[in-house]
Amino acid sequence: MLKNRLFLEWCLTLLVAAGVTCWASLFELTARLDEQLQDIAVSWTVDRGDPALVLVEVDDRSLRELGPWPWPRARHAELIERLSAAGAKVIVPDILFLEPGIVAEDLALAQAVAKAGNVVLPFTFGPEENTLDGRVPIMPLPALQSAARELGHVELQFDGDGTIRRVPLAMEERGRRYDHLMQATYRVKEGRDPPPSDNASGLSDIVPFHQPGTYPTISAVDVLRGSVPKIFLQDRVVLFGATAQGLQDRYAVPRYAGHIQSGIEIQANLLDAMMHDRFIAPVSSLWNMALSVLLVAALMMAFWVLRPKSALRFAVLLALAMVALALALPTAAGVWLSPGAALVGIVIAYPLWGWRRLVSVVDFLHQESASLHQQSDQPVDAQGFDVIARQVNEFKGLLLNVRQNFAFVRGIIESAPEPIVVLDRSRRTIAMNDAARRLLGPFEPGLDLPLLLARSNGQLVDGNDEVAFGDGRSFRISRALFGADHDDGTGAEEIVQFHDISAIRRAEQNRRMTLEFLSHDMRSPQAAIIAMTNDSLTKGDPGARLLRIRQQAERTLQLADSFVQYARVQEQALSMESCDVQALLIEAADRAYFAARAKSTTIRLNDQEDPVFLNCDAALIARMLDNLIGNAIRYSPAGSAISLAVENAPSSNRDVVLLVGDNGPGLPAARRHDPFARFGACQNADDNAPSSGLGLAFVAEVVSRHRGQIEVKTAAGEGTLFRITLPDDASPDNV
Repeated sequence: MLKNRLFLEWCLTLLVAAGVTCWASLFELTARLDEQLQDIAVSWTVDRGDPALVLVEVDDRSLRELGPWPWPRARHAELIERLSAAGAKVIVPDILFLEPGIVAEDLALAQAVAKAGNVVLPFTFGPEENTLDGRVPIMPLPALQSAARELGHVELQFDGDGTIRRVPLAMEERGRRYDHLMQATYRVKEGRDPPPSDNASGLSDIVPFHQPGTYPTISAVDVLRGSVPKIFLQDRVVLFGATAQGLQDRYAVPRYAGHIQSGIEIQANLLDAMMHDRFIAPVSSLWNMALSVLLVAALMMAFWVLRPKSALRFAVLLALAMVALALALPTAAGVWLSPGAALVGIVIAYPLWGWRRLVSVVDFLHQESASLHQQSDQPVDAQGFDVIARQVNEFKGLLLNVRQNFAFVRGIIESAPEPIVVLDRSRRTIAMNDAARRLLGPFEPGLDLPLLLARSNGQLVDGNDEVAFGDGRSFRISRALFGADHDDGTGAEEIVQFHDISAIRRAEQNRRMTLEFLSHDMRSPQAAIIAMTNDSLTKGDPGARLLRIRQQAERTLQLADSFVQYARVQEQALSMESCDVQALLIEAADRAYFAARAKSTTIRLNDQEDPVFLNCDAALIARMLDNLIGNAIRYSPAGSAISLAVENAPSSNRDVVLLVGDNGPGLPAARRHDPFARFGACQNADDNAPSSGLGLAFVAEVVSRHRGQIEVKTAAGEGTLFRITLPDDASPDNV
């Protein structure tokens, strides 16, 4: 009882803790904690920046010496020309040229971009007119689009704390893909596409940002005045953009990277990670949630085997291990695993389970002690420091008394030769002897009698005073009440004893069916013979009358022979031997030759080249085949075909399957629900003489004695197919 209750409490606690864990993982409730731990772990992976990346800044000094922002397009053209002349490998302005300016200056800028041949220009996205959430790309001026080597968007992605940790790469709008500015830059620099991202969302993996100042930085005014040696720019990827205060091109990055960086610094970090494959791949939310739930389940499993103090240590170690794993994976494997949801699950599971376990134990001890006090006359000395200790000691004493009494009762029950089951006051099973276990299966406390019987395919009949099992056995039930609280017997335990009356029931059934057989099937042809011997009632040709008398006498003999066969197969022992079943089938087909020829019926035998051996009673199998083939010939129309086959069962190479089929009228509707019923009526297609059904009953009994199975497929006008599966282990010991 306690174990069952604790298990239920454990399951509920596991469901609650797992549910909270999934909730925290799906809705990112621990995003801030995960992001802080992620920044720590990613900071350990930051390497030296690539010196091939150079930043040309439109800084405060450039604005003071060259004029306020925005600059004329001609100045941008001059800057690109100077960078190209210095031998820059790729030139990437992080500046949007979306609106037309002075025509001559726009043309000069386009010519400078085209002449350089290695300029990658950015574009952005804007809202689509007449839509709620549609977006369209806003491209540079058409002349600049034609002149640029590549184009790329400069969209950014902010986490919940406003920090950039990942960047949207490929974006799709209206079925068209748009690459990021740094993807386009990578293609120009490397001459190939960047490695594809595994994220279906299009976001990059986590970018390990460097500290500001990691990449070589040059003021735009120095480039325009020609004071920068070419060696600083030659074969470099040059990104230039606004970094001056007030130009609003500065964004929040993780604290380890300086907390604030300009747009061209963010782009440089993204390109650096792309060039050297330094991204940190986050584990998918589904796998992250699954691992978190698995850790919570591991903690809950530990509660079953660990003491409370050890369980607390295990919970702390599990939480620390999860954090350590999350911190170590970026450096060790380039992977980030968010630990927050698992920590929430652990924090929820431990106190919740501890509280429920304590409540369950206290309630159980109180209830059981009160119940045992009512059943025990022996006093119990319960001492202890607190309420729980006193309850435990009291329960121990009461349990000892119950054990002694129960051992005495068990000895009495076990010594009984017939099956006995003991039920408590709620009619639940509390004990059963060895004979009952052999009859009803292993003892399982708490089952009521109908459920206990149902496990063994048994049910109560005859006003609940008799039990009928699926294998044909029957038992009479006798009941005795003891320990009643009232004179009417309510509130009493019950002893149920089973008396085997299977032989009596079988004899009654056989007697009843035999009487029905004798009074109807055997009586009908005899009455017909008597009627045909009465000259006053019979007219016509005497020869025809004698022929009908002979037919009725033969039918009587056939019924008697079938009845004797059926009675013998039920009683006689099987003579088991290894036989070639294929040979038995061929011999049966030979015996049926003349009967088939008389009706112009064709017997088709699908025999195999190799013999098919089976441990069986050859005489019974042969007689069974004779009955099936004879019925097929008898009930099929003239000129039809009968198919015979033998094969190994698909599920076992040792089991054998026999197939007997015809294309006759099929079984009558009255017999389809139970084709093998004894004395079941079946009209003959030729002579209109009803069949007793003993032939098919004989077939079913032979199959049953061999521990086999028989299946019938029949339909009106489509014939009948008998499929018989015989196992090869039906030895005399188990038949």
